[in-house]
Amino acid sequence: MRKRRLSVFLNHKLQQSKLSTLMVTCFIAFNLLLVSVIVWLAYQSFSAVTFTEISKARLALLNESTRRGFDFITGVTGTAYSLASNRELSSLLETKGTGRLTQIHQRREVSKILDHTVVVSEGITSVELYTDAFNGVTVTMADRIYSVDTIAGDSWFAALEHADAAWVPLRENESGQSLIGYAQRIFDSRVVR
Repeated sequence: MRKRRLSVFLNHKLQQSKLSTLMVTCFIAFNLLLVSVIVWLAYQSFSAVTFTEISKARLALLNESTRRGFDFITGVTGTAYSLASNRELSSLLETKGTGRLTQIHQRREVSKILDHTVVVSEGITSVELYTDAFNGVTVTMADRIYSVDTIAGDSWFAALEHADAAWVPLRENESGQSLIGYAQRIFDSRVVR
């Protein structure tokens, strides 16, 4: 009887143990499912907020870059119009009937105007003037004034004959990057055509 009682007792404990194991397993599985749902919901809400914020930041950066680009373009064209409408510059470019010494002085004054323009114009690193007004003058110092023959062979030069201004491709610089420039024709309002 003792054996039987011991056997019944062990059977009972074993069944309780199986029931406990099943309950613990169910409890762990339910908690894992609950934690998984919470993590998934947190991930979804966090990723939605993050995606929205990243999209807003990218849009703001794109808008700022576009604004800076337009501001730069406006600055370049404004500088070109300022030079093209500068009466002093136009009068200095009129060299017919003047002596060589006067032309040297005029060339230096034009160079000063161009240097000053580069200094006061934000973002502009170079202003070059192409003219045949000073072809008879020997260049005594490095400046930003070149002969029209320098660019006459460029593909865009012929198109500039029919326009007042144009954005033009420039030769590659030392780093191999292609650049663009803005070409503005200077007209003398005193000349009747």
